[in-house]
Amino acid sequence: MERQASEDIPIGKDLVPPLLPLAAALHNSTLPTHCAACFSPLPPQPFELFTPPVSQISHHVPDGTPTLLYCSPQCSSLDSSLHFSSAEGQLLSHLHEKPSSELPESSDLRLSLRLLYKFEQEKDLRTLSGLENNDNHCLFQETDNKEGPDEYLEIKEQPNVDMENWNQDNGVWERIAGLMTNRERLIFQEDKNDHLQETGNREDLDENVKNSSEKDPFLKWIRNGAKLMAMARRMQGGDINVNVVAPEEYVVEEMVLCLVLTNAVEVLDKSGCNVGVAVYGTVFSWFNHSCSPNAWYRFLTGSEHTDDLESRISLSTMENGNEILIEGKKAYGPRIIVRSIKAIKEGEGVTIAYTDVFQPKVGYIFKYII
Repeated sequence: MERQASEDIPIGKDLVPPLLPLAAALHNSTLPTHCAACFSPLPPQPFELFTPPVSQISHHVPDGTPTLLYCSPQCSSLDSSLHFSSAEGQLLSHLHEKPSSELPESSDLRLSLRLLYKFEQEKDLRTLSGLENNDNHCLFQETDNKEGPDEYLEIKEQPNVDMENWNQDNGVWERIAGLMTNRERLIFQEDKNDHLQETGNREDLDENVKNSSEKDPFLKWIRNGAKLMAMARRMQGGDINVNVVAPEEYVVEEMVLCLVLTNAVEVLDKSGCNVGVAVYGTVFSWFNHSCSPNAWYRFLTGSEHTDDLESRISLSTMENGNEILIEGKKAYGPRIIVRSIKAIKEGEGVTIAYTDVFQPKVGYIFKYII
């Protein structure tokens, strides 16, 4: 996808109005210091979660579990329901009781749980999955065939197999709400396997499939993270002694986690401190990457505001209002603004640089998605 300037734009102009996230989550280290809703620093006497009626809490979170704090009653009332409904509390509880050296940071997993819950609450799921013209599919379609890397490769090698239709029929969604999941690349290492297949090196191909299933640390991280997400969601439903093992038990969580790893940005405060992660809709996520970008972005947290509300980029008709569908009337969180850092001519592509924001993950993420 490409964003283009709808007019001649001088240096230092905001290209879009402040955009609210589809979902956001603080890093573990900033949970005690920042508001979980707007990401602003907490006051001396922060506000706790707004506790819903007991009937809405399916599974008790033990005392001592890290909790979310807020800068105001309004932020607490806005965010508390999502926290309880998404199983974020159950995930924090599990990691508090059984710390994992392989998963020291939970923000990506908590962000994925929040996003997954929001996706599942949407009524028009076909629109979110980009299949609004196909009445036979819906988001997160339940199927009996959830292949792993080796089975996926075998299917792909078969003649006369339409992989695009196969992906949709088997729950391997390329996009959700217009955002790429990249699951084929992150889990199935599709690009690397395609290259080995083209060169005819079957031995290396088989070894790569084996390694991707058993040895790759990033693949293991995704698998373990998706398992924990599925476990937390079942705990939230009342199943305390749950044990998630088979891949088909966490395929939905895996897809959304891959989407987060592909699209999430690190949220920086005024001082440049990395306070959390957020996923924004297609208005932001469809900006292309460049090592020499003509635009950059910054964040507004708390009561910060800007007077420039004009959009200076062309939006695609394919976007179909997904931002509004997901955000709804109670959208909140750190807002993002894209600003020109070079003069941009009308019709010229607008680009940003992904690498600085993704620095902790750059070695992994760009290995798969470039």
